[in-house]
Amino acid sequence: MLIRTQGALDRVSEIAVWVAGAALLMTAFMVGLEVIMRKLFNASLGGADEISGYVFAAATAWSYAAVIRKKGNVRIDVVYNLMPRPLRIALDILSFLALGALFALIGWYGFELVKGTVETGRISVTPLRTPLSIPQIVWISGIGLALAMWVLIAFRVAGNVLRRNWDAVSELIGSEGIEGEIKAELVETEGKS
Repeated sequence: MLIRTQGALDRVSEIAVWVAGAALLMTAFMVGLEVIMRKLFNASLGGADEISGYVFAAATAWSYAAVIRKKGNVRIDVVYNLMPRPLRIALDILSFLALGALFALIGWYGFELVKGTVETGRISVTPLRTPLSIPQIVWISGIGLALAMWVLIAFRVAGNVLRRNWDAVSELIGSEGIEGEIKAELVETEGKS
């Protein structure tokens, strides 16, 4: 059951990354066009900076689930790789729990923010007068997807800890190191060809 759910969540997060990337590219094009119009024609599209901020926040949030799944967060492995395996696994679990706590806090306070915005009907103080609930709901949904991914992986990690399957725990949340990253990239590239 968890594996099937993991597969579905993986697909959703993969689509989210592609959509977020496309949105960022379109925003970059819009901002570039804004700069050219201002320089050459002393004109403006209006709202490019506001829209780009919303898109950046949403794209970042919607990419977190894929980052969690692919262990794409930044790690400093210099000392980690020199530690004994039990200590590395303990640190992996500790850092994974800290990551979950961080996303839970962001989710909690973000939800409260969105709830307050929806209740009061706040709008931006810009010429666009954007209802702030729209970008905030998109943003908090991305955080929700990341939390769902974290919870799913946490259940899998807990099951493997109970079975003392340390290889599976390392595979789920451990650091790949440079060799592991190269190997994973090669496997992914071969799978696409």
